[in-house]
Amino acid sequence: LPISHSKPIHEFGYGVRIARARSVRLPAENNWIENQIRSVAVGRLNWLFAGGLRAGQRAAVIISLIQSARLNGHDPYAYLKDVFTRLPTQPMS
Repeated sequence: LPISHSKPIHEFGYGVRIARARSVRLPAENNWIENQIRSVAVGRLNWLFAGGLRAGQRAAVIISLIQSARLNGHDPYAYLKDVFTRLPTQPMS
């Protein structure tokens, strides 16, 4: 098939036509998400040698908790302090 009639290009063109018809405006930049993941991306080499698989998994859990606290507008230190003080009193499931 000629390039102009190949399926992926045809489907892409269809999607562009639908987007134009619906006047969908998508942002041309992703600065917000890049700024949100910058600390993880910068620290990636620092966490490369976390001590082993389980240590890396634990670090990932802590980093996820810290980033979740930030995204929800909480102070990460206060949030983790509250989580770790409540943790021993929670029933195991």
